[in-house]
Amino acid sequence: MKKITFVLFTFLAFQLGNTQQTISFEASEGFSVGDINGQNGWVVTGCGEGCFIENQSVSNDFASDGTNALKVSVDPAFGPQNLVMGGFYEFAAPVEYETAIVSYDIYITGHVQGDDSDFRFGVTGEDGLGGLFFTFLIDFNFQGNIRVVNDAGTFVNIGTWVNNT
Repeated sequence: MKKITFVLFTFLAFQLGNTQQTISFEASEGFSVGDINGQNGWVVTGCGEGCFIENQSVSNDFASDGTNALKVSVDPAFGPQNLVMGGFYEFAAPVEYETAIVSYDIYITGHVQGDDSDFRFGVTGEDGLGGLFFTFLIDFNFQGNIRVVNDAGTFVNIGTWVNNT
């Protein structure tokens, strides 16, 4: 289904007042090239008891700032992938979404013609009842559109993307 390498260099800058936390996957932050699962609190999509998908890694490919990046790739062991795949991080302390700033660079190598998969990057919050909600969601859809979710919960186009950029 996908023969896509989705490289996500995440330069997350969450700013609350004068506090800032940056994650750029550098060795100076305690990251090493290889599987992201278990590094500094990061986890990847599970595939059963004690099993995690592969190909979610810290890589020195396509970094735009520094030498490393988070590389999210298709795991061929799962065939057509209609599931959420990727790397996930939960901050130790809540970040107020009203004042948070998120900054990152994304490099997408492409998608297979006829594949209707979208690539998404999101930030979630907790509703206090154990439920999660998106505070930010950006979608790079298979048609080449860049979309965000507005206050009404609807995707709106904000631009376009092309392969290998």
